[in-house]
Amino acid sequence: MNKFSVKLFIIATSLALFLSVCTAAAAVNFPTRNIDLVVPFAAGGAVDISSRILAVELANILGQPVSVVNRPGGGATIGQTSVVNADPDGYTLLTVTSSFVTNALGDAATFGIDDLKPVAMFTFDPQFVVASAHSGIETMEQFMKIGRSDL
Repeated sequence: MNKFSVKLFIIATSLALFLSVCTAAAAVNFPTRNIDLVVPFAAGGAVDISSRILAVELANILGQPVSVVNRPGGGATIGQTSVVNADPDGYTLLTVTSSFVTNALGDAATFGIDDLKPVAMFTFDPQFVVASAHSGIETMEQFMKIGRSDL
């Protein structure tokens, strides 16, 4: 296993422990069937791939299948709304990105920021702005200055 898989395994284990504590408190045998992990993006992207790795690890830990269900569209609102409207029984989970906050605070979504609760963070995905090595741009300030000069 590479470092990424090890980190996902640790987080998946933490999530499984969290779920086992919750189920012990409720005196329910959980899970007893398939769990859906909804990805509100198309298959093949970074969120989908990391969710599939998590699903395998969770299935191994929980002893039940964890299916990745891609529900793309509407800037992720289609998949997000499907989970908000799902039975609150723990069998439908959502992989979210910052798009959830953007959508929940916006006017297009039929849900709010409090309709879902975070359970675990399982990836860290830094974003960068890059320019050609031949552009001469080394800072965001330089980029903005060049961009404004074209107006």
